[in-house]
Amino acid sequence: MLFDSLAFAAFFLIVILAYGVLPKLRHSVLLLASYVFYAWWDWHYLPLLIGSTLVAYYGAIWIEKTESPLKKKQILQLLVVFNILVLCSFKYFNFFGQQINSLLSISKLDYLLPYSKLILPLGISFFTFQAMAYITDVYRKEISAEKSLFKFALFKAFFPQLIAGPILRAKNLFPQLEKLFSIQKNNLVEGSVRFLFGLAKKVVISNRLAVFVNQVYNAPESYDGFVLILATLFFAIQIYCDFSGYTDMAIGLARIFNIKFEENFLTPYFSKNVKEFWSRWHISLSTWFKDYLYIPLGGNRKRMYLNLFIVFLISGLWHGASWNFIIWGAIHGIFLLIITFQTKNNYLIFNKLPSIIQILFTSSIVCFAWIFFRANSIQDSFYIIKSLSNWHPTYWKDILYQIKEAIILPEKLSHALNLDYGKIYFQTSTLDLILSIIFISLLICYEYFWVKKEKSIFQNYVSMSVLFLIILWFGSFNQVQFIYFQF
Repeated sequence: MLFDSLAFAAFFLIVILAYGVLPKLRHSVLLLASYVFYAWWDWHYLPLLIGSTLVAYYGAIWIEKTESPLKKKQILQLLVVFNILVLCSFKYFNFFGQQINSLLSISKLDYLLPYSKLILPLGISFFTFQAMAYITDVYRKEISAEKSLFKFALFKAFFPQLIAGPILRAKNLFPQLEKLFSIQKNNLVEGSVRFLFGLAKKVVISNRLAVFVNQVYNAPESYDGFVLILATLFFAIQIYCDFSGYTDMAIGLARIFNIKFEENFLTPYFSKNVKEFWSRWHISLSTWFKDYLYIPLGGNRKRMYLNLFIVFLISGLWHGASWNFIIWGAIHGIFLLIITFQTKNNYLIFNKLPSIIQILFTSSIVCFAWIFFRANSIQDSFYIIKSLSNWHPTYWKDILYQIKEAIILPEKLSHALNLDYGKIYFQTSTLDLILSIIFISLLICYEYFWVKKEKSIFQNYVSMSVLFLIILWFGSFNQVQFIYFQF
């Protein structure tokens, strides 16, 4: 059930009505709604979510009741290994199996590991990481184990964040779940504005860009350097609008119920270096890796550079079971090591450059790494990189001609961009490309100057009306799945 579907609109309306007319059953309404929301995708995997909930719930209580520090640690390790095994069984079995089979083939052994046909459950990376964070926090005595299985199940399954985060911390959410208040006017308006803002990112920008990006990246050999660069830049915007759009919608939905989620994105493409980028991009994941992997590995105390690099390799692997994602993580890790080394040794020459230069350089690194993230294979990644400087000599002339035609004859805006280039015709219309650039520009201005500021009730009503009209007139409801559903 996608946030940008009519099915979800009907589902949410029913939840709101039930939440309002059954004040004594609000926890039950939200928990049942969360399980229905997850089961809508495939009910066969609902027991997996419930099983993960039960293991984390009883495991945390077991840790809290155990007096021996050694036994506490052993229980924690057992629970962490359990969660990792569950995650690996669904997400990484085939990837690691292929690597092992390659070694077995080289060794000329007859035995090969079987191929798993299990489907990757939606949100498994998010709710397993959430479970590991919870039991670790209980072990560290940062929080007490939740005694109500009902409230803990709601914490694990709360539908706005269930599929693609943000990764919630128990210490932030449990106090808000203690008593669920009635829906208030201010929360309803603020939450609706935030939801519509995220929905606009998804259906007005991300879905529209996806058509162009998918066409180019699914056949990179058919395009020259200019198109490949354009598709990569568009993907950088697409994935941001797709993922931060989902987060905005999740924050908005939770806000309607008077629940506040932590921010997960803070204008990351305005970052001046890769380290700053990761303090602004997918914040709940980067802080998770810091608190539950980097620090346990030794943090800054020992093997700091190795710890940083390991974290980013695993971060890449978390995003997907392929060498593309591992290389993507390694690229970020290498540049983070460089920045850390420069900072530690006071080599701050780069910091003295104009801010715009730092931002453009950082964005270039991030976009270069996105090639590995988006490409369908490692071979496609290297082909795209090799072809970036290969520009068709008349391509600029063709592009300028199309723009001129679109301006002179507005009715041609709806026609396909039929550039006979390598016998490939773009499926993206001139109108879509122009609208994408316009709305990307508006998004940059809105996020930089306006979105984080406090607004009056009148300003919220105006924002809600404008966003609704933009979505209605310019939304592309082509049911493009959210990118992070695959993780």
